[in-house]
Amino acid sequence: MKNELEKNMEWLMDCFQDENHTKGFELAKKTPHTKSIAYHSGGGYTHLFLHLMDGKVMAIHFMDFEIELSENAHPTLENYLEQYFNY
Repeated sequence: MKNELEKNMEWLMDCFQDENHTKGFELAKKTPHTKSIAYHSGGGYTHLFLHLMDGKVMAIHFMDFEIELSENAHPTLENYLEQYFNY
């Protein structure tokens, strides 16, 4: 049975199978987190958000393989996405 992260990455890899997505998946598997959400913002831009154990959010932006870490903790991933991505 696939976990949430594997389902998110499978969805991303179905459309965007490249080195950046593969590297991002490997990073995400090694990063302790409580929840993940895959997001496609349009124009080929895909993102994976991880809610880390301390409440901060790690964002993996695959187009340029940029990694961001939120400055503050957020109660949920949805809260973070609503605040910054109009999710």
